[in-house]
Amino acid sequence: MAVEMQKEADGNATRLHFRTNVDDWVDCDADHQLRVKAADDGGLTPYLHVRSNLWAKVTPSALYYDLVDMGEEQVVDGREMFGVTSAGVFFRLGAAELVREFRDRFCDRSDRQDDDRQEDRRRCRRST
Repeated sequence: MAVEMQKEADGNATRLHFRTNVDDWVDCDADHQLRVKAADDGGLTPYLHVRSNLWAKVTPSALYYDLVDMGEEQVVDGREMFGVTSAGVFFRLGAAELVREFRDRFCDRSDRQDDDRQEDRRRCRRST
């Protein structure tokens, strides 16, 4: 499992580092890609490639919401996708429309007071 994430910014470049539950640090890059799989509850679960056939589930769910917060939209193969960029590689987290709907509904409600938005964010983090 990937249990901690650090974001390193150097100018315009961003690099994500993940710590596993056995204290290995893995850079998210072309050799250690981030992917998502459909979860049983209909949500998405991110995984990080560690080595060979070993993939670390990104947990706790708070890390997933951190990824969503730092994500961006890009057109990939003619489709608007939402994802994160690390080490110059764009990793898709899902269709932009679905992530936009999720964020608007639960995580980024600018019409709310600060305390209410913080509660919405905590609720988002608990929902996965």
